[in-house]
Amino acid sequence: MLEKSNFTEIGHPMAQKAIKLHIGAHKTATTYLQQYFSYNRAVLARNGVAYWPRENVRDVVKLSWEQSKRRRSSLRGRLASFIFGDQMSVRMKPWFSIERDVLLSEENLIGEGADFLGDQFYSECANRLSWLKKAIPSDRQLEVWLCIRSYPDFFASMYGEAARFWPMPTPEQYANRYEDAAGRWPSLIDQIRKALPNANLIVWAYEDFRDLEPRIIKGMTGVDQKLLRPLQQVDVRPSASNRAVREIVALPSDIQGPERMMRMLELEELYPPKDKSDRFSPWTPEQCEKLEAAWQKDRADLAARSDVTFLHTSKGKKDDG
Repeated sequence: MLEKSNFTEIGHPMAQKAIKLHIGAHKTATTYLQQYFSYNRAVLARNGVAYWPRENVRDVVKLSWEQSKRRRSSLRGRLASFIFGDQMSVRMKPWFSIERDVLLSEENLIGEGADFLGDQFYSECANRLSWLKKAIPSDRQLEVWLCIRSYPDFFASMYGEAARFWPMPTPEQYANRYEDAAGRWPSLIDQIRKALPNANLIVWAYEDFRDLEPRIIKGMTGVDQKLLRPLQQVDVRPSASNRAVREIVALPSDIQGPERMMRMLELEELYPPKDKSDRFSPWTPEQCEKLEAAWQKDRADLAARSDVTFLHTSKGKKDDG
């Protein structure tokens, strides 16, 4: 098991030309960070950091991953990969070969919203990261940055997000599945470790993000947040209201794709969230209590792991680093 690194500051010194992957998770302020880094891309470049925006990355990742899966599913595809090489590596290697620190933020590297239509929890994470590893130079320092979130909030948010694109089980069916989900944050960490055993893995809890933001920004970029420009406008889609989510789920299952997305936009306009209490939640009080207890236990277990640098606020009980 990889021993926890003793960072003077979170992350590697700039001279070591590290590759830093912010892999999510979904619904944990990833869009905010991506917009923040994009807005400061020139400042980061001036400080020796190559940040590749999500819009440059997502389509390539999705297309390459789907092609890779299709190739692995047939003998002809596997033979083509052996002869011609992995096309994903060809597309992605230029991102990582530049002689600068490289920062890439893309939550779909570990999975997509559709993964939560069953009762799995980023079940393809290890395969996806093993596949990505082929494009990363083996002689570069590698850091993986991950934000985790309490189970009741995270699972509810993922349901609302997936409902924008795909027909969903009823909220009650979903709640029963995820009350005892197949895999949670510790198993996701295990998958990351399986795929990237030598990476430095930095983890924090979503509810601590605002307090930790300056440290996270400095750790990911090597640049003090005071030197970066604050976002003039944060274009982050708010969570849909309870009424909007339940209305979209009630639509016929044949309403999918772009039409479903348009219907969701209509519903969000008709039924905006009134306040925090109007957020979608599929849980009974008993289920919510059970999930919250599981979250607190798993968070404590992760904070105690020697192969994870778990970031705490100043109120945390344990020093990290």
